[in-house]
Amino acid sequence: GAAAGDRRVELRARIERMDVVNIIRPDGAVSEMFRLADEVVPELEALGDDRGLARAWRMRAYAQNTLARYGATSEALERGLVHAEQAGDAVIRSEILAWLPTRLARGPVPTGRALERCRELLAHAEGDLPAEAGALAGIALLEAMVGRFDEARRAERRSRRIKEELGLAFTLAVG
Repeated sequence: GAAAGDRRVELRARIERMDVVNIIRPDGAVSEMFRLADEVVPELEALGDDRGLARAWRMRAYAQNTLARYGATSEALERGLVHAEQAGDAVIRSEILAWLPTRLARGPVPTGRALERCRELLAHAEGDLPAEAGALAGIALLEAMVGRFDEARRAERRSRRIKEELGLAFTLAVG
């Protein structure tokens, strides 16, 4: 009822606030993000709030990524993706799809499996250009790792073309 709806809004607001804190005051934000995720995920699950869970798992991924724990980052993003899709949350879905492939490429997943997952994510992007660019960037890294440099360059060029088309100068600079 109304109380559950209010609680959903409150929990989501706490996650959004944490995203801002992470940007403006990153010192100590990582442990706060882990604490908040541990606190809100069980409650969001009990409320059946996929939109809130997508954001909570993305927040946990930020924290893991800050510590360069790319395997745990990928796992959190995969969980967030499931909830984003169940919620029909196109914004978070796109963000996760854009970010997950390069985390997979840097993490402990065997290269062949990571490449297979990045190709699945590319197919899954379905015209979502940031997601396509992210998948291609992951594919480029992984193809280079296995010594297929022509394929790596081709994927990197396609990724860069999409990013330039979208005007993602910041993404080009960092990633």
